[in-house]
Amino acid sequence: MSERKFLKVLSKPGSAAALRENVSAAVRQSTLMVRPHIFEPIDYEAFVMKNRTIIQQDPQRELILYPMDDFTAVQLPKQLRTVKPVPNSVNQCLPQQNGDNKACIPLHVRECIDGFTRDWTAVSFKYEPYSGSWTELPKAPKLSEHMIDLSDQVYEIDDDYEQQLEDAVDAVNIAKEGYVLKGSEAGTDSLFSVATKSFKRRWMTLKQEVDGNCVLELHKDHKKLESKGAICLDCCNQVTRNSRRGKYAFELRMTETQKPYVFATENDADLEAWIDVISKAIQCKSETSSRKSVALSDGVSTPPSTPKYGTLRKQASRNPELLKYTKETEYSIAQQRKDSRVNVFSVFPDLQSRR
Repeated sequence: MSERKFLKVLSKPGSAAALRENVSAAVRQSTLMVRPHIFEPIDYEAFVMKNRTIIQQDPQRELILYPMDDFTAVQLPKQLRTVKPVPNSVNQCLPQQNGDNKACIPLHVRECIDGFTRDWTAVSFKYEPYSGSWTELPKAPKLSEHMIDLSDQVYEIDDDYEQQLEDAVDAVNIAKEGYVLKGSEAGTDSLFSVATKSFKRRWMTLKQEVDGNCVLELHKDHKKLESKGAICLDCCNQVTRNSRRGKYAFELRMTETQKPYVFATENDADLEAWIDVISKAIQCKSETSSRKSVALSDGVSTPPSTPKYGTLRKQASRNPELLKYTKETEYSIAQQRKDSRVNVFSVFPDLQSRR
């Protein structure tokens, strides 16, 4: 009798059960195929002895072989940590039995006693600081000033420039200085400006620069170096009294584009001195400008004719200076520049670690 259709369906496994069975079979098969490989560390001494011929012919054999002075062994006496001294040997630990105590003492006990009584052996490696990472490498010691020559290298071009700066500083001539009262910069004759008494006490200095220009500098005090303002006398046309602003007041009349400046002194003598000095500075400025214009007009002339005769070459010259320059090359000049120079990392070793 044939089986019924629904019985055949019940006997057949479902799709979920079949999927679980396939997955478990695949996992079981992969675990059987993948096995851990056991790696044994290489015996360094055995490798060196086996490949001695290859290592001897290797041009970089110093990187493989240990240096002869790699480590040092030092005997350190053991410190006494007990009230009474410890016996120095195994024979003093136990009493003699039948003339020989080694036979009755086990080997393990003898080794323990020997380890407690023996001196320490300290092994120090010479190149241990170089065995870590590159960030832990030892730094070069900083050289002291008496061990290294750090004298300033003075060159001709720098010397000339410094001399020019010194000459420029020395060339600044202070004609006059003193306290004055600086008025408002309105510069008008209106009722408000005439009635205003807003004068501020300032330290004024008349200086002549290197190029010949005269400048009036104003400071809050004679001890203060910071300038509160400067007036260039190139733009000043005239200095006159201004009795409307005060008894000892004087005015600097500038060009049309700038407003005049009003100052006042404490007495008549200072007023005359300031007017006299500023007038001379203005007159000197006008004379200098006229001289420059004449020099410029005279300078426009025909250029001199170039000589038509030939010049002697440096190789054919007998001048020793010219011969010295002909023998110089870029390599020789670079070598001369390296003389008496010090590596910056040897002077400041911390710079190399900050890169």
